[in-house]
Amino acid sequence: MPALTFGVTAENAELYALHEALRTLENEDPALGVTLADGRLRVQCMGPVQTEILEQALWERFGIRAAFGDCRVSYRETIAAPVVGYGHYEPLRHYAEVHLLLEPGARGSGLRLRPACPPMCWTRTIRARSSRPCSGTTTAAC
Repeated sequence: MPALTFGVTAENAELYALHEALRTLENEDPALGVTLADGRLRVQCMGPVQTEILEQALWERFGIRAAFGDCRVSYRETIAAPVVGYGHYEPLRHYAEVHLLLEPGARGSGLRLRPACPPMCWTRTIRARSSRPCSGTTTAAC
């Protein structure tokens, strides 16, 4: 599914002619999304490279000089309820495990990160049992 929506206008043709030409291209490539609403023509595509290809196709096949303008993300996904993810990493005598809690925020609040370590940090426990003193810096988030 295309991730971006671009506004499109024609420099040398009527809106209806541009719409018909884009619908023809949409029939050839179903991933392309063309909508006409409130006198505005919008095209869903993957990005600027695809808009350049569309500009060239519109000119060569239909004689229409098109200009792609305002771009916006077509959709955003979010979670509806809290969910926990787990990750495990253990190469060559190293060990790491991550538990990630994702919680939905208020609409429009963006992404907020908050580290939360359990009361016992395994890195500190391992260092406390070793003969070397802890320097106070670790690669763990604890």
